Amino acid sequence: MAARRGSSGKGRRQASAPRPSSSAHVPVGSCSPGARFVGYARESHGQPLFAVAFLDEEYAAALSDAEPYADESGRGGKGSVAHFATAGGRCITLYQGSEQGFEPIQAYTDEDAGEDFYAVRWTVDVATGAPLIAAAGKRGPIKVLDAARMQAHCVLHGHGDAVNDIRAHPTDPSLILSSSKDESLRLWNLLAKCAVAVFAGERGHESEVLAADFHPLGHCFASAGMDNSVKVWGLDDAAVAGAVAASYEFAESAAVATAAAAGRGGEEQRVLRPFHATLVQFPAYSTDGVHSDYVDSCAFLGNLLVSKSTDSRLLLWCPDVSARLRLLRSLAREARASGAGAHTGAREVDDLLAAADAWHDPDMGPLLAGETGEAAGLAEDDEEIEEGAATVLAELPLPNASLWFVRFAVDSSHTRVAAGNDAGDVFVWEPMGPGAARRVTDEEAADFVAGQVEAASASSGDAGVPPNSRRRSPPSTTPAASETPGASTGTSPSATAESPAAGDDAQSNLSSAESESSDEVDEVAERLAFIAAAPLRPSPGAVMTLGHAKSTKAVRQTAFSPDGRLVVAVCDDATVWCYDTKAPHPGAP
Repeated sequence: MAARRGSSGKGRRQASAPRPSSSAHVPVGSCSPGARFVGYARESHGQPLFAVAFLDEEYAAALSDAEPYADESGRGGKGSVAHFATAGGRCITLYQGSEQGFEPIQAYTDEDAGEDFYAVRWTVDVATGAPLIAAAGKRGPIKVLDAARMQAHCVLHGHGDAVNDIRAHPTDPSLILSSSKDESLRLWNLLAKCAVAVFAGERGHESEVLAADFHPLGHCFASAGMDNSVKVWGLDDAAVAGAVAASYEFAESAAVATAAAAGRGGEEQRVLRPFHATLVQFPAYSTDGVHSDYVDSCAFLGNLLVSKSTDSRLLLWCPDVSARLRLLRSLAREARASGAGAHTGAREVDDLLAAADAWHDPDMGPLLAGETGEAAGLAEDDEEIEEGAATVLAELPLPNASLWFVRFAVDSSHTRVAAGNDAGDVFVWEPMGPGAARRVTDEEAADFVAGQVEAASASSGDAGVPPNSRRRSPPSTTPAASETPGASTGTSPSATAESPAAGDDAQSNLSSAESESSDEVDEVAERLAFIAAAPLRPSPGAVMTLGHAKSTKAVRQTAFSPDGRLVVAVCDDATVWCYDTKAPHPGAP
């Protein structure tokens, strides 16, 4: 792979090195207040750009060009310098910039004219501290480049088809994860230069795997694919953890053998046995009920998941809520059995809301803690819970977004989400930001319960349970303007979990009016059922729009800078667009 480096302030116009355009030369576009267009570049290879990723600036010092950015007027850049890489066609380009502008500093062209890169990701060589770029695409091999030395680091072979996505482990930079058209995901160790584990098989994806993302703590990852499913795979079980440990031992043995061979002048080099990757066929969680079409992007937002399909929206949802639903059903049954009045009902509701709050606490979330079965004080034989249940908490509307293979980004603080559409616009949400999440009101709960009672009465299904009870729409919970300024309205989220108060018991209790006390208990039980479908109701949050009059082609991927200030989008027409999402208001110092 040939490499070129751009040189600041000189004739840097080369065969495939892009030239950025300053905002001074382009009319100001349609950015929301508080946001600003920074600049754009058009890469001269002319191929669609499918991937963009920022470097963690902790490792940027190893780049010789890591210096304060100066724009064409000679002014020094303000704020921290950011570095990002783009990939498309057979080209990889590295940029340096800030909120003042950006410029290319390196460009690589693959020797294979048939290569088309779909994914790019930064990590670091733990032995040298050098930033590494992992890129892959149509051909399948993962090319790893040393950006400090501007040379190839290694090539990882193993996938039998195109690679669609690459992720770096959040706590172990030597581990990267790849998603492939061959229906598998592979965990690689860059020190050992081998695959550690292969995630595929009996309960794996049944079609092309399009995207994946690690949990912030790195103990599991989520994957999404063309089989409409999202799966969560564990990395802390004995088999995978043992394979990772063995791969490091393998890397150490290889290093010792290489050093010994070098000391003997390369003669009688010891031949190591190949490392055998562990096959993982069973994910910890799987659902195909959240989306009805390809799932081309997914990411963790704390313990929650955000995923995207082709229906012009992103969904924020809770994976594996079966434990929560069993707990809520248990509370409802206890409330009915106690026959207590309003005081007990209020206590049960308070307990439920506390449990809902805990779901969003990164130290207490059930996905994080592995809270299942007896560990959560729940029954193991409850067959009414659907495997792979999920609760949709919010819809993030993304207008004009019908294309697939369009990936969104989550910032490093796990509070904001950015995605582009077919028309070149970028939208930024804060789904769990200040004021965005709130509890369901009594009026909303009452309206929902009334609707369920009516549906149950009119239904001829099993024990009065509405046939569509697994996929129903709670009432709109969009906060008033005073609660969440700038919150956008839209279709209410739909829950994909069964009501814990469904069944003969619920039917009889809903129709009973024997006493005020029993009515109160029923109301508590039904409210529990409703809140089970929506533990907390996040609003879509304040939406920020980023755009420009000349940005009209589909955005394929977005990325946040490490400090969350810059958003970069790459498009089908080989353009790169940079926006400042924390620009000072006009007139501010």
